[in-house]
Amino acid sequence: MLGTKCPVLFAHVLFLISAKLYKIVYKILANLPFRTNHVHYLPSCHSTNEVAQDLLHTDVAEGTVVITDDQFAGKGQGGNQWRSFPGQNLTFSLILRPIFLMPKEQFLITVFLSLGIKEALEEILPGEVKIKWPNDIYFKNKKIAGLLIENVLRGNHYDSCIAGIGLNVNQIDFPDDIRATSMKLGANREVELNAMLNSLMRSIASYYSMLQQDKKAFLAENYHHSLLGLGEERKFSAAGEEFTGIIEGTDEYGRLQVRRGNEILTFQHKEIQMLF
Repeated sequence: MLGTKCPVLFAHVLFLISAKLYKIVYKILANLPFRTNHVHYLPSCHSTNEVAQDLLHTDVAEGTVVITDDQFAGKGQGGNQWRSFPGQNLTFSLILRPIFLMPKEQFLITVFLSLGIKEALEEILPGEVKIKWPNDIYFKNKKIAGLLIENVLRGNHYDSCIAGIGLNVNQIDFPDDIRATSMKLGANREVELNAMLNSLMRSIASYYSMLQQDKKAFLAENYHHSLLGLGEERKFSAAGEEFTGIIEGTDEYGRLQVRRGNEILTFQHKEIQMLF
């Protein structure tokens, strides 16, 4: 899903050539606890999150998925560009209406989505799948999936949430300077995209139901034990300084807590980087 500009442009041309011969059909099973299982499919688009934002101005139902085979201007957390090889991965956005949550509980959106993706991957991949705080999914210390969550608030309550999800499925070539992998590399076989989409949606819906049932402590505990580097000595970089620390977990607001000597340091997203 991450790549350099030239390989992505080359892959984009190949996709346009092959699109006339082969079309990926996406269909989500109807037994999910959302108002709809509608799939809004676009062969190519700039960003599924931006398309989903436009749909919010209509009477779009919770559970709507916006998906594309070729996202050429996708966004990552903090405005980073997210690049995907066309037709090889899953790039989609899920529209949610978590109106039962308070704005101060927004990190629970990250928690349940991360756990849902992790569980779906564990059905196929051998070995440990971990959550790299706050919302990247790693397999064997390499990034395999990422989230971009955009919330819409109305006063003291949620109106809607767009969860942009990118999963490296069948891509096998990545730049040497990027720690990335894919399901195909991990499982040593190709994975059918629509089947994987349905697996993700089932797992995400299951964890969303737990959130609706107020099982917040259970979700937080599972997220805690799924953190990459939990209880391990790891190298970090923060405020221009490198240091060794141990991840202790997160606080109630989702901030990362790292032990450095006898001190517990607390970090917001983008304030700290784990080094490999």
